[in-house]
Amino acid sequence: NLTSANQIVWIYVDENTTTQSRAAIVRVTYDNSESQDYKIVQHGLYSVKGAESGKNYYIEQYEEYLYNYDAEDSYGQTKDEGMPWGLNEVQLSNKFFSFDPDLTPNVNWVTYETKAPRPYYDFYIKKHDDFAENNGGTVREYPGQDFTDEIANNSEAGIKYLTMAEQPSSAVEYCYNRNKRNTDGTVTVEWYLPAADELEDFIVAAYSTFEEFQDNYYWTSQPAYIRNIFYYQDGDIVSPTVYDDNTGYARATKVVRNDGVFEYAKSGLDTKPTPPVDRTQDGYTNLGYFYQMHYWKGSNDYGPVKAGTQTEGDERYTFTTGPWYNQQTYKYYIHLGFLETMMQEGYHERTKSNRVRCVRKME
Repeated sequence: NLTSANQIVWIYVDENTTTQSRAAIVRVTYDNSESQDYKIVQHGLYSVKGAESGKNYYIEQYEEYLYNYDAEDSYGQTKDEGMPWGLNEVQLSNKFFSFDPDLTPNVNWVTYETKAPRPYYDFYIKKHDDFAENNGGTVREYPGQDFTDEIANNSEAGIKYLTMAEQPSSAVEYCYNRNKRNTDGTVTVEWYLPAADELEDFIVAAYSTFEEFQDNYYWTSQPAYIRNIFYYQDGDIVSPTVYDDNTGYARATKVVRNDGVFEYAKSGLDTKPTPPVDRTQDGYTNLGYFYQMHYWKGSNDYGPVKAGTQTEGDERYTFTTGPWYNQQTYKYYIHLGFLETMMQEGYHERTKSNRVRCVRKME
């Protein structure tokens, strides 16, 4: 029995994993024997075939994080325009080298991993990161389910199974908590936060059905990356380009239709800063623009490089390389910095609010 006017009766209904809506009548009987019927309608999943892949997606009919569960609750992490990606300053990549270590002889990568467990980047996708294949990175297609599962099982992420009274603290945690807990306490990831190629695939196909799909940013299940260079000197000089998580940023996408053509927001880094910075230096080899530099020299010294000569007025550094007996043999100009001027459109801070649309694997 209800004893006060502000008490609420909650009715919990199991999830509807079909594509059909279903309804039920709930009859409420009062002390005076009067009764009132309430019709509850539960929508099914929205089925859409990907515009590029032909893959079947089953997505939320509504982005439920936008609505209060209780009229007296606050929105918590959610806002009208979405929710933060979350996991700020958390390193998530720990599985795949972001380059091919076989391309760099003389480097003891086992020792390197022990001293500094990076550089890794686990979240490349073929559609937007094709450069990574030539660099030795691991590139995947339509991998949102795997990405969500890997983040949820990463102890550093702190993703947890929430009670009904708790708000999700990240976009991944929101989609993860749509999954049911197994009897042994584990969670099988069937609901997931899609990757950029999946979002773009079904947003194009459902662009006219969902107004919110039109020109709004959506979070992907991918942290952003930074482009670094690894400098190794021990006889031979090795300077591979490497990529790491940018722990303050994640990757978002949006779809815009211009003159009948769909355009996507990329979320990587441009090759050069905007506006471009002069990178010419006669007699020297330029290696490009990077965020920072990893340094390994011999078997004991490791750390970010800040040695060398900085040219006044820009971020160029001159590094003298070569064996100890001929230190002037090689010189490189490494352009460090410029990160903010190379971020692509969907390269967003993890604290920013973007929309989220979860997908359920059905086959």
